[in-house]
Amino acid sequence: MPTEIHYKTDGFMLDAAYTADLRKVLNEFVESFPGLAEIHVTLHEKSYPELNYDLPPKPLFSCAGNIGQVHFTSQRYYNAKGKVTSTPTPFDVFQSLRFCMNRAKEQYAIAPPPTNGDRT
Repeated sequence: MPTEIHYKTDGFMLDAAYTADLRKVLNEFVESFPGLAEIHVTLHEKSYPELNYDLPPKPLFSCAGNIGQVHFTSQRYYNAKGKVTSTPTPFDVFQSLRFCMNRAKEQYAIAPPPTNGDRT
């Protein structure tokens, strides 16, 4: 049975250039997570202040019961004064997202079967 994929975006990824094909990219992975009912994908833009602090990274993939969570981050590029110099193209973001989803698929495949309903 195909897995439902839900996503939430923020920052520059809310722009129509990114959201237009986002569902198509994510639909490539509906058969990649057998046994999971849902996958929640969070697409987050790292802001300039976040880049200046050493924050602990969120895990790429986690799973609890039959719901999986994928965290994807991207960022704009800034100069030394904090001014945006460029934004990644939709092609670059989608290539990175495909890589991230493939890594999540690999992590899901090698994780041991759940014994108590949780899989991390």
